[in-house]
Amino acid sequence: MKLLDTVVLVEALNADDKHHRKASTHLHSLIENPTVMVPSTTLIEFDLLMKARDYSQEERRQTWLELSPRLSKAKIAIPTPTSMGEACLLEREGMGYFDALITALAVELRAEVITDDKAISSRVTSSW
Repeated sequence: MKLLDTVVLVEALNADDKHHRKASTHLHSLIENPTVMVPSTTLIEFDLLMKARDYSQEERRQTWLELSPRLSKAKIAIPTPTSMGEACLLEREGMGYFDALITALAVELRAEVITDDKAISSRVTSSW
């Protein structure tokens, strides 16, 4: 199983980003590869990033509508109480909140994380 980190969504949807093409390929893998999933926490972090970057409610809505065909319920990985508890330990060690959540979920699911984030990559198998 592979989990997409928030950076994939951010860079895939920003045509000016230097990693846009690669991130778009990873995002498209949601359709092509049944073992690629998106943690629900990735979706929440992405929405918070859009809000922080002053996307209007309509821009956020349009972004979610654009992503919807790729993100069926079957493609969403949901954290468990166990992974949430483990994320607390990772935070205590200095990892950021959302990085800790995806890392803990990846450990629990024995999943690879598609990311270029060094904090996540230092704890679990990752690729970019």
